[in-house]
Amino acid sequence: MNGTTEPCISPARVVQHWYFVYHQCNSTVQHMETHALNTH
Repeated sequence: MNGTTEPCISPARVVQHWYFVYHQCNSTVQHMETHALNTH
């Protein structure tokens, strides 16, 4: 170890990752809602 207290994963990468996951979930929900509207 080099003695730094820096986390291995940078906060920016974590934010970017969760932003991507959030949008993936969002698009999936929208797709399901659209499918439900089309079938009824």
